[in-house]
Amino acid sequence: MSVNEPDLDRVLNTDLSFPGIGFGYASAALASYLDVLKDQLGLVTQKYRERAERELERQEAELHELQYRDRLFQIDDAVEKHIPQYLYNSAVVAIWGLFESFLDDLATWVARREKSTVHLDHLKGGFPGRVERFFEGVIRFPLPWTPDQRQRLRHLQELRNLIAHRNGRLSDLTEEKVRRARELVGRLSGVSIGGSTVSVSEDYVADASSLVFDVVGGLNDALAEHYDGPRWVPPEE
Repeated sequence: MSVNEPDLDRVLNTDLSFPGIGFGYASAALASYLDVLKDQLGLVTQKYRERAERELERQEAELHELQYRDRLFQIDDAVEKHIPQYLYNSAVVAIWGLFESFLDDLATWVARREKSTVHLDHLKGGFPGRVERFFEGVIRFPLPWTPDQRQRLRHLQELRNLIAHRNGRLSDLTEEKVRRARELVGRLSGVSIGGSTVSVSEDYVADASSLVFDVVGGLNDALAEHYDGPRWVPPEE
C-alpha cells in the first residue's frame, strides 16, 4: 500500500462514537467565533457611539454643561472599556466550555472502552485535576501535557469561574477571595482589574484559545493512536 493511500480497513472500522472526531469542527467553529468577535468589535463600538451621541444631542438643551460632559465621558468609557470587556470576558467562558465539554466526552468514551467503574464525575476537585487523576491515576494513560500547560489550565478555570459566576466583579466578594483574585490576575498576562472588575484582553483570549486547542488536540491525537484509529471494538456477547 502506498504511504499516501488510506488504510481502508481502519477507515471502515473507525469507532464513530469517538468524541475526537468532532473536535476539528468544534475548534474551527470556536476559531471562527473569535475571528468574528475581533472583526465586529470595532463595528459594535462605532454603532453604539453613533447611537449614544445622537441621543445625547437630542438631550443637550436639557442638560447642564457638567452633565453633558459626564455623558460624553460615559460614552467613551463604554466604547473603550465596557463593551470590549463584556465581549472578551464572554469569549473566555466559551473557550473553557470547549475544553470542559470535550474532555468530559473523551473521559466518558475511554471509561466505557476500558470498562472502568470509575468515571470522571466520581472524582472530586477542580476539573483539570480530576482529568489528570482519571487518565493518569485510574486509566493509567499519560496525558501529553506539559507542567506549564497544566498550570495555565488551572488559571484559566479560576478566571472563567470568576467571570461566569460574577461577570468579573470583585465588589461582592470577601476580602480573602478578592486577595486571591488579585493574585490570580497578577500571574496572567493580558488580564487586569479596572475599578473592581476583572477584564481580559484580546491577547489573553488568543493565548487561552491556543492553549485549549493544543491540549485537547494533543490528547485527542494520543488517544486516537492508542486505540488504533480509534478502531471500533464489537461488544462482548
